[in-house]
Amino acid sequence: MTDSQSVADGLSRLTDQELVRVIAAATAGRPGLASIAAAANAIGGDIPASPDVPIPAEVPFPADAPIPPDPTVVAGVPVPTAGPGLPTAMPAPDYTDSGVPTFDSVREKIETRAGTASGATELDAESPAGRTVAEQWEERQKAAKSKLDEIRKTMDS
Repeated sequence: MTDSQSVADGLSRLTDQELVRVIAAATAGRPGLASIAAAANAIGGDIPASPDVPIPAEVPFPADAPIPPDPTVVAGVPVPTAGPGLPTAMPAPDYTDSGVPTFDSVREKIETRAGTASGATELDAESPAGRTVAEQWEERQKAAKSKLDEIRKTMDS
């Protein structure tokens, strides 16, 4: 039996109200689990109490258990968490309440990408391969100019 399994077994023996209290206590002060804490706090008073059952002082939590990422935000886009007893997720500042990006956020993304492309072009031009291409271009321009001058001289005579 793994540590995670023993914790799950211990939690399954709790009453609903005890489990909600344990979840609320375990997620308090953890920003990544704020939506779970809010849900536990929201439904905590809706479960009838078992008067003779004490709240467990401590539920062991395995140290090797991975901490999941914040489920309310995926790549900057809020994930809806609405449902009975669950609060709605706060949208990211660059999105409206319905999850649509704002004009300013779109403009910022475009400007960032344009700046990145411009910087990449400048870096490419400074590389040895970029300098070689630039030198070839200059040679072609000089050859084209001299050929054009030669054609003009032949036309004038």
